Order: sequence, then structure tokens, then C-alpha cells
Amino acid sequence: MAEVEEPGSKEPSRREASSMAEVEEPFSRCFEDLASLNTFLDVCLSGFERAREATGWLQVNREIAEAMKRPDPFPSDESLEDAKKNAERLEAFAKREAATGHPYLYGIGVVRLWTILETMADDVALLQLKESRYNAAAEILAKLRVPVLEFVGATPNEQAELVLEELKRATRAALQDGIARFEAILSAVGLGGGIEDEVRKAIFECRQVRNLIVHRSGNVDARFLRACPWFRTRPEEPLPLQRNHFSYYLNASYAYSVEILRRRRVATTGETLPQSLVNAREKLLERVRGTEATRPKGL
Repeated sequence: MAEVEEPGSKEPSRREASSMAEVEEPFSRCFEDLASLNTFLDVCLSGFERAREATGWLQVNREIAEAMKRPDPFPSDESLEDAKKNAERLEAFAKREAATGHPYLYGIGVVRLWTILETMADDVALLQLKESRYNAAAEILAKLRVPVLEFVGATPNEQAELVLEELKRATRAALQDGIARFEAILSAVGLGGGIEDEVRKAIFECRQVRNLIVHRSGNVDARFLRACPWFRTRPEEPLPLQRNHFSYYLNASYAYSVEILRRRRVATTGETLPQSLVNAREKLLERVRGTEATRPKGL
């Protein structure tokens, strides 16, 4: 990797800063979305903790109201009974989820995580197409067929979207797994490159888990076990998704996104990543490798 100046060692011009912001825009959104997703899950976990004691909070609320000389929050036996039933429902679900590591919550997280990755890859590819930074010598681009009348009457953004959709069909990206579905498109638009095996495996697994949740409601089937034989879960059993799984996929997603950012910077400005991002990515890779080495595969 080429040497880079320390961040802040050179004050960029307004034009340079604007250009770099355009280069990095899809990644800023991606990183913000990943951080928001992680925060959302933490907020949900806090809610689960409170829900595990939902019935106890009913009495606490009544005692607080009495001490503050406020009206009883449950003025009738009927309203109190309804509140108790609802609290019992919440408490039972929260305790059941906590006992199994919150698989329902992390299943939602994995589906959203994969959507963020897909959006990042599409946004970067669109920018490359709009900026004519694609690989003009790529045979697959020369063979693309887009609807002529629709293309001629479209805006530049719409034209890039038409080309991207046709490129996805031509590369059969939707039929490829894990990182391969992204790399098929990125390579055609001049952003192909290598990626660590650990990151590749983590994102491959993330895709398989996402498919299992979306298409099988999280219940393991033979296809999943063929794709991920390191899992010990039996067919028809629910996948016991836990925090260590999600953290594994999240760290790999960050690491992969930073690598695509590096390729984009090199392709558009000739500059690589600032050292701070290089260091951050190394820490992410350490976490991915550490999780892969220590997590129980059947959990």
C-alpha cells in the first residue's frame, strides 16, 4: 500500500474537499447506516431488559403515582387486568428471547445489514457509470442491451440505472453468493480487486443467514447446511442467531466497505486511504479473525 500523508497534515482546497466528498458519499451513508443499525439493536436490547420485568413495573407505576399524589394509572379492575395481561405477554416473549440470545432481533439486524451492503455496492457502481469510470475494454459492457427509447428519453441518473440493471442481468449477479455478487458488478465498472478470505467467508455466511430468515423464517434447511456445513444446527430447527453472529457480519461489512472505498479513492483521485482508516480496518480484520476462531459454530 502506498504511503499517505497523516490526516490533517495538508489542508485541502475547497475544490479538493468537494471532489473527495463526492468520491466518498456512498460510503458515508453506508457507515452511518451501519452505525445506526448497531445503535437500534442496542436500544432494542434495553427495551427487552425492561420488558423482562414488565409485570413488576405495573406495581412500581402505581406506587409512584400514589406517592406523587397522582391519579391511579389503572383506575378500574378491568384496566388493571388488561395491563397485567399485556405485561405478561411482553415479559414472556422478552424472557424467551433472552434465553436464546435474541435470535428474532438479530435476524432483523442481518436482513437490514445485507440491504445496507447491497445499497452501497449499487450506489458506488452508479457513480462509476455516471462518471464514465468503468472498464471500457470489458467485454460484458460492450454486449449490454438497454431499451433504446427508454434510454434516450432518460436523465443521466436514469440512464446509469438502466445500464446497472442490465449489467446485473448480464453478470447474473443475483445468482452469485456473498461478495461475488458485488464483485461481478464492481469489476465491470473498474473497481474490482481482492479481499481477505476471512471477510469473504463472513459475508458469504451473512448472505446465507439472510436468505434463511427471509425465505425460511429462520428455520435451517438442507441448502443452508450444504452452504455452511460448519453449523451444527439440524434441519427444521430455528437458527439460534446471537450477538456474536451479528458482530461477525457487521465487522466484516465494515472491513469490506472500507476496501471498496480504498479502490474508489485510487480510481478517482490516485490516493489511497488515510492511515487512520488503514489502522481502523486492521482492527476490524482482527475482530473478524478473532470471532471466526473462537465462536461456537453451532450457536
